[in-house]
Amino acid sequence: MKAIVFDLFETLITEWGRPKYLTSDVAFDLDVDEQAFGREWRALGRERFLGQYAKPEAAYKKILDNLGIDREDKLLIKAAQKRIQHKNACFDRIEQAVIEMLLAFKSAGYKIGLISNCSPEEVEGLQACELYPYFDVIVLSCDVGLEKPDVAIYEHCLSLLGVKAVDCYFVGDGGSNELFGAEQAGMKPLRAWWFTKHFVENFDSDKSYKAFYEPEELVKYVLEEKMSIIKTHDIWLEGSTGDYEIVLRPLTDEHLPYLYKWNADPEVLYWTEGDTADEDLSYDAKTVNQIYGGVSQQALCFLIEANERPIGECWLQKMNLPDVSAMYAEELDVRRIDFSIGEKAYWNKGIGTKFVGMLIDYAFTGECVDVLHCFSEDYNVRSCRMWEKHGFERIFEEPLTPQPQKGKWQYHWRLTKEAYVMNS
Repeated sequence: MKAIVFDLFETLITEWGRPKYLTSDVAFDLDVDEQAFGREWRALGRERFLGQYAKPEAAYKKILDNLGIDREDKLLIKAAQKRIQHKNACFDRIEQAVIEMLLAFKSAGYKIGLISNCSPEEVEGLQACELYPYFDVIVLSCDVGLEKPDVAIYEHCLSLLGVKAVDCYFVGDGGSNELFGAEQAGMKPLRAWWFTKHFVENFDSDKSYKAFYEPEELVKYVLEEKMSIIKTHDIWLEGSTGDYEIVLRPLTDEHLPYLYKWNADPEVLYWTEGDTADEDLSYDAKTVNQIYGGVSQQALCFLIEANERPIGECWLQKMNLPDVSAMYAEELDVRRIDFSIGEKAYWNKGIGTKFVGMLIDYAFTGECVDVLHCFSEDYNVRSCRMWEKHGFERIFEEPLTPQPQKGKWQYHWRLTKEAYVMNS
């Protein structure tokens, strides 16, 4: 993760415990029926958030016009000033725990963004408050003409931050269906309940998103996740050979003991490490951490389960070999598939062919990949046959370092999106 985007009201600032100037108070000051004024105020909510009223007195005037009521401008301005005063009060006293949270994330190297649904007068105090220096990007609905949960407002913020959605958290109390919107945009939504817990019985009770009751809980969670070795994801794939129910689940640090075991077995590595003549090759835990910690930054890594038993791992990786990438136009999405069945009792069962097929289908239909460019060595006949079964074309071979006990050639296999569609 590279960035964290926050909601503003009831996430970084709160009206809880502060004097409020409610719509009922405005109606009283303007000598207007409370219910009628409140109804019109709510009806103007989207227009206000999209910045169509630069000052609250303009919105008040619109409401009064709709109700057929005339009031002196100075009365409207006085009510507007009271609203601004009460909204600015939210910025006067920022909770110390919130400041410490932002400082912790900034110190850890995260970019910090803000997205708020607000009318202009609600954020007049933002630039002068303690929060302001911590933000790399501020996106206000009244400035950009977009509001949560519209995916476009999240995408706009991500573009300004220069990060991908998958590398960004969104933290909010859940108002305006903002967590769902963030999820739809591809971000990881987290619920901030340190303010809304005071009135949660009247608030959104959706438990779909991980919630944090204090800012320090969020800091601990994010920084501990940052220290993870394997960068994970949320993709699950399922299939069957008839005899085996195959599940590809996101690979996580919890699966490292399996990886340590499989990568310490020379018989397993004999088939996966074609570029070495060492038949006694075995990787220690540190090397395994480096391999999977590095690969997972640019790959979707999976644990392979057969009938609920972990048997191996595989990954769909962005092409990492410059010589291969240079073969294709820069705009093409070129990936590779690598895999290993670490439990030898599951070799020659048709499982590899099945889960590789599942990855191929997901690559082209789920990730919209343009080309799969994969590899096998001449001595691994089973792997060569598997690529052929899935419609890959062997496009060329290159010599390996002389290995009389293993093989002499590395084969390059290619399957394009067009060929995949034709074969489907």
